[in-house]
Amino acid sequence: MDSVEDAHSEGPLEALRTLKKEGKTRFIGISTHKTVDVISEAIRLNMFDVVLVTFNYTMAHDNGILGTIERAAKSGIGVIAMKTQAGGSVRPDSHLPKPLPPVSQTALLKWVLNHDFVTTAIPGFSTYEHLEQDFSVAGNLAYSEDEKTFLADKSFTAQAEFCQQCGECREACPKQVEVPALMRSHMYALQYGNTDMARPCLPEFQRAKDWKPAEAAKRAAWRAETPCKSPGKLANSRR
Repeated sequence: MDSVEDAHSEGPLEALRTLKKEGKTRFIGISTHKTVDVISEAIRLNMFDVVLVTFNYTMAHDNGILGTIERAAKSGIGVIAMKTQAGGSVRPDSHLPKPLPPVSQTALLKWVLNHDFVTTAIPGFSTYEHLEQDFSVAGNLAYSEDEKTFLADKSFTAQAEFCQQCGECREACPKQVEVPALMRSHMYALQYGNTDMARPCLPEFQRAKDWKPAEAAKRAAWRAETPCKSPGKLANSRR
């Protein structure tokens, strides 16, 4: 869900209530990148059992996000964390050394799961190495010395250039480029190395009211040549 309006849309809410009442589902929930606004509305509605939210180390000092997720947990909502690896071991800037060491990935996942208000996480995997890293964390959330050293390096957050999908850049863009979809597709393709995940993001351009293939191509080209940065200081134009 991308907005508060989506969260309290009566049609979907009624359908979810009916499914649960009829015993066709035991739990109902929502997924969102707009953590503060949408999760606050979910808490107010008091009908969701679980929420899927973006949560990772780049948000360590975002009191708004931390406080909202904690309030959700205290209200009895289960919290599932996604995007826990903040883009994975490959950084978005080709000028930076890469990839990050394997210890970075276990450290990032442990950081998320060491928060009591997180019920579980879905870090995902595309290799057996990723799977082994995930399972190694499941049995031991204590940080190793190397993991502590990685998390103490404050340059990681800046270099990760993690897009929280807030959508503010979309409104600020004079050409109205669907920047969040571009950023997410870029992360899946370049950092995850997973084009199957990247491809479904592209049809989001078609949901724009005035979307036309030729115009979308022009806008993307314009974005690539324009020195524009998002409110979070992400180098969108470079990507």
